[in-house]
This record gives sequence, structure tokens and C-alpha cells, in this order.
Amino acid sequence: MDNKIILTAILALAASGCMDSTNPGGGSGNGIQVEKFSITDDTLNPNQKTVIEAKIRNYNKAPTTLNSENITLFNTGQLKVQEDSKNCNPKKISNSDQDINPVIRCTWNVEAPGKSFIEGFDSKPLSVKLQIRYSSTVENNQPLKINFQNMSEIKESSPIKTTASNNDLKMSIETQTPSPVTTPETLTVKTANTGVGSIKGKIKIKCSPEKLFSECPQEKTPIQDQTRFNLNAETELTGTQNIFISTHYKYEKNPNLDIEVVNN
Repeated sequence: MDNKIILTAILALAASGCMDSTNPGGGSGNGIQVEKFSITDDTLNPNQKTVIEAKIRNYNKAPTTLNSENITLFNTGQLKVQEDSKNCNPKKISNSDQDINPVIRCTWNVEAPGKSFIEGFDSKPLSVKLQIRYSSTVENNQPLKINFQNMSEIKESSPIKTTASNNDLKMSIETQTPSPVTTPETLTVKTANTGVGSIKGKIKIKCSPEKLFSECPQEKTPIQDQTRFNLNAETELTGTQNIFISTHYKYEKNPNLDIEVVNN
């Protein structure tokens, strides 16, 4: 086929709005990662003292809040955690900036259970969990572009979509363009938990430009780790609008540390 004919066909499709556009709208980073959760000696004698260490790195470029008081040990069983021994540096983690991914380190002084715990056994397992709770955001860095036109000028609309994610949450934004000024197409925002942790509480979305969204912000409780929001972007003016959505959530991760107590 002649190259001119191919080019003409592509231009005609674009003008009529028949091309399905999916745009990866960029990520907000790679989330909060527990890079290290370890003990100085993972094989302990009864009453042996040692140190547990956690190293947590923030890859999120979007606003993220993690304070040292939300980093704790739990399910410690008979492992004794020395009171007031927790030491975190720094006390609060900052957002990722270009190639700098901030780290927070925490240590705890612990002591293995006594001889009665291991009595009758050559060895016996113990486990302890780390609990980290933080709030974070996923947002599309690349806008979803909606072309608003008068109904009489629209021959056909086509679907458009953009996505954004980190290691916790994935967000997608979908609608049709061109969209009528008088009866705008529904804009659907979906979120899904894609991480190893759990979403705590409700998910909240915010929209920009705010003046286009009378129903935003909104919040919903996830069902089976997913949410769906249906919105209308309304304007009295024709032309293209750049749409940005941010998803705000609280998250919890609970990595496990296995320890063995041996009978010496």
C-alpha cells in the first residue's frame, strides 16, 4: 500500500476519535521497602542477648509519612525485648528525591528465653514480626487529556486510559474522549492492592483541576483490596483539559524473622 494512503488512514482515525489510547502515566516510586530485618545471631543459646535490626528504604517520590513510632516488633512470644532499647535513626523518613532514596534504621536489644523453653529439645524455633505502618500517595505524573466538545461536533468517542503505581497500590483512570460539554463521559478511577502488605482504612482520591469535579474528593473502603470511583469532569468550555488524580492510603507491612534457640 502506498505510504501516503497509510498516513491518510492514520490521520483519519485520529481525527474521528477511533484510536484507543492507553498511557502509562508514570509511577510515584517503588514504595516503602524493608531491605533488612535480621538478628545478629539467628541461633541463640538460652538467655543469650543480641540485637534485632530493621533497615527500611523509601522509594516513593509522592508524599509518604513513616515515623519511628510506627515501626514496632510484635508477636515476640518468649523472646524478651528490652524496654526502651528501641533506637531509630532518623526518627522520620523523607520522600525519595531523584536518585536519593532515604533510609531509616531501627535496632532493639533482645534476650532469648531461658532453659525451661528449650528443656527436652535439642533446638526450638522462635519467630518475631516487624510492623510498619505508613501513609502514602499514588498519582499520575502524565495527565489524562480529555477533549471537551459540543455534542453536535462529536462523531465518535474512543476510550483513553492512564495508570500509575508503586509497589503497594496500582491506580487506573479511564474515560472517553472527545467528551460532550453538556453530558460529560464518566471518568472511572480504580485502585488495587498490588503489594505484600494490607491497606488500612479507607482510600481517598483527590482530583485536579478541582473546579471540574464537584464529587471529588471522595473516599471508600476497599472491597477485596480494590476500589472503584465514578466521576464526572464538568466544564462549560470546549477544549482539552489535563486531568490528574491522586490516591491517598494507609498501609501496613509485617515481615517475619525466624530464630532458633539451641540447647547448649
